[in-house]
Amino acid sequence: MNKNFEIMDKLAQRISDEIIKQNTNISKLSKKIGIHASTLRKFLNRTNKSTNFKVLLKVSEALGTDLNHLIDFDKSVLEKRIIAAINELPEHLQIQEIEKLEALIRNQKDN
Repeated sequence: MNKNFEIMDKLAQRISDEIIKQNTNISKLSKKIGIHASTLRKFLNRTNKSTNFKVLLKVSEALGTDLNHLIDFDKSVLEKRIIAAINELPEHLQIQEIEKLEALIRNQKDN
């Protein structure tokens, strides 16, 4: 199975579990985040293999949880993927992307 699909499957399952845990439903959650219920349902049922990152952030906020809590991943694998992606860029862009990552890391530590 494609690793990205595997991650998204886990994320969909964790969101479904959180919906049940909070005694809510897809209709209520979709209204809260401003998307059509069928869009959220298709993601959770994995009939739609892609979704907007902003939607995932809205879902985590509406559920009162952090997106990191919903995504279960090996940080070392993520770090390797980020480094590999940066290494594919031209050198001048590599520096810019590293600076962006450093800023994100600083912001995470401040929060």
